Amino acid sequence: MTAEEQQANSNAAAELQAALERNAEALRQAAEASDALAKLMRGEQ
Repeated sequence: MTAEEQQANSNAAAELQAALERNAEALRQAAEASDALAKLMRGEQ
Protein backbone atom coordinates (compact mmCIF):
# COMPACT_ATOMS: atom_id res chain seq x y z
CA MET A 1 0.00 0.00 0.00
CA THR A 2 1.35 3.40 -0.94
CA ALA A 3 1.60 6.36 1.41
CA GLU A 4 -1.21 8.01 -0.57
CA GLU A 5 -3.44 4.98 -0.10
CA GLN A 6 -2.65 4.88 3.60
CA GLN A 7 -3.49 8.58 3.93
CA ALA A 8 -6.74 8.09 2.02
CA ASN A 9 -7.66 5.20 4.33
CA SER A 10 -6.80 7.26 7.38
CA ASN A 11 -8.92 10.15 6.12
CA ALA A 12 -11.82 7.81 5.37
CA ALA A 13 -11.55 6.27 8.83
CA ALA A 14 -11.59 9.71 10.44
CA GLU A 15 -14.65 10.71 8.40
CA LEU A 16 -16.40 7.47 9.36
CA GLN A 17 -15.61 8.02 13.04
CA ALA A 18 -17.02 11.56 12.87
CA ALA A 19 -20.16 10.29 11.15
CA LEU A 20 -20.62 7.59 13.79
CA GLU A 21 -20.26 10.19 16.53
CA ARG A 22 -22.89 12.41 14.87
CA ASN A 23 -25.16 9.40 14.51
CA ALA A 24 -24.73 8.48 18.17
CA GLU A 25 -25.62 12.04 19.19
CA ALA A 26 -28.70 11.99 16.95
CA LEU A 27 -29.79 8.70 18.49
CA ARG A 28 -29.30 10.11 21.99
CA GLN A 29 -31.43 13.12 21.11
CA ALA A 30 -34.10 10.91 19.57
CA ALA A 31 -34.20 8.80 22.74
CA GLU A 32 -34.62 11.94 24.85
CA ALA A 33 -37.43 13.15 22.60
CA SER A 34 -39.08 9.75 22.75
CA ASP A 35 -38.90 9.76 26.54
CA ALA A 36 -40.37 13.27 26.69
CA LEU A 37 -43.21 12.27 24.35
CA ALA A 38 -43.95 9.16 26.40
CA LYS A 39 -44.17 11.29 29.55
CA LEU A 40 -46.55 13.71 27.82
CA MET A 41 -48.72 10.84 26.66
CA ARG A 42 -48.85 9.52 30.24
CA GLY A 43 -49.72 12.99 31.51
CA GLU A 44 -46.47 13.42 33.39
CA GLN A 45 -44.36 16.57 33.54
